[in-house]
Amino acid sequence: MPTKAEFSNISSDMEALRLNYQEPSHSWTDDLPVCPLSGVGFSTNQKYRPDGFRREEHPFEDRSFHFRYDESTHFYGVFDGHVGAKASDFSSQRMPAEILLGQLKGKETDQEVREVLHQAFLAVERSFFESIDDLLAEKENLRLQLQVELRYFCNTTHFFF
Repeated sequence: MPTKAEFSNISSDMEALRLNYQEPSHSWTDDLPVCPLSGVGFSTNQKYRPDGFRREEHPFEDRSFHFRYDESTHFYGVFDGHVGAKASDFSSQRMPAEILLGQLKGKETDQEVREVLHQAFLAVERSFFESIDDLLAEKENLRLQLQVELRYFCNTTHFFF
């Protein structure tokens, strides 16, 4: 039977494996220069287990980045996953591409930079909706099929309420 200290080591090893499994192995943004003037930290939604140890109540869904564009320009983003990590994963990968791959070149005024940011948000949103169009169409198709089958079932069966 392991001691509490040994159990703690096993538990932390398992936690590290779980975190490694959840995180993507490599992203193109891993090669961008990180802003040395900042850091991003998270406190996940935790609850206590019956044995007193803490664990996450649900998988971690938020994403963030902090990049250095040049010596005077830094770019930060925090994306809340809300009901899953699909949108936050997509946005945290796409937003840097929309802003850091030359779109800021020659932009010096606040208004010009603001316009680049505005266009980037619109482009990321449009791209995300395009990426889920097939899923939304499939969902609507299933909903319509269920309505037809339910109508048929209700018309051929007697219900007593």
